[in-house]
Amino acid sequence: MLKINSTGKIIAAKRLNIRSDAKRVEPPIAVVEAGTELTYYGYTEEGEPIDGNSKWYFTKKGTWFWSGGVAQPVKETNK
Repeated sequence: MLKINSTGKIIAAKRLNIRSDAKRVEPPIAVVEAGTELTYYGYTEEGEPIDGNSKWYFTKKGTWFWSGGVAQPVKETNK
C-alpha cells in the first residue's frame, strides 16, 4: 500500500473508528466522537473502499481512520 506523507489536522464529522489497518475487517482499537480534532501524518488512496472512497489517513502511532468520516482538513502541510 502506497503511503503519501502529508501532515495536517481534521475534525471527525461523525463517530469514527480508529483501526490498525486501512480496512474494516480490522476491529476498532479506539473510537472518537464527532467534533474531535485528529492529527494525521499521511494517507493512502489504496485502503478498503467504502462507498467508493478508498482514502484512509494514518496517525503518528500507525493507526488508520477512513477519510469519509471526517470534515475537510483544517490544515494540511505536504512534506
